[in-house]
Amino acid sequence: MQMRTRDLHAAEFALRVADFELTQAQAALMQARHPESEKSGALQILAPVGGYVLNVYEESARVVTPGLAIMEIEDPQDLEAEIELLSSDAEGVAPGADVSIEHWGGDRPLRGRVSLVEPGAFTKVSALGVEEQRVKVRVDFHVSAPPGRELGDRYRVEARIVTWRGDNVLQVPTGALFRRGNDWMTFAVT
Repeated sequence: MQMRTRDLHAAEFALRVADFELTQAQAALMQARHPESEKSGALQILAPVGGYVLNVYEESARVVTPGLAIMEIEDPQDLEAEIELLSSDAEGVAPGADVSIEHWGGDRPLRGRVSLVEPGAFTKVSALGVEEQRVKVRVDFHVSAPPGRELGDRYRVEARIVTWRGDNVLQVPTGALFRRGNDWMTFAVT
């Protein structure tokens, strides 16, 4: 049900963006038909969504072309987490996997689900100076942060992604395990 609700919100957002782009194209066409300064006044530009301004890319008054990004706006009700994993770790992550978002500033972890594992990796230099191949994993939140404990754009979080789950699994302390070749072994009392 939540996925269908998110799909509906995404479709409504796409419709608002399309309406905005149509208005923008009509304004550019009007400007092209009447380039004389006395017939063309200031053009009011409206954002396709409500929210908070995060970045302003164009601060001075100047002519801008259609499609140029002039600011970045955040809708605080529609956040997602972007987790960078080593490509060797991302190989085991599938869309739909459960995620626990921890160390975000609240008392309890936030729950989420992997929505996308990006198909391409990128190179990043670690703190030790080692080049690593990383993959971005996008996570949708099940519920938003509690009131008064809001998350925002580019906040640091830690995530635990479930890559395997099983029932009736025998668990032993790691100190009781040893290697024989490529296999893990333990002693059993019979």
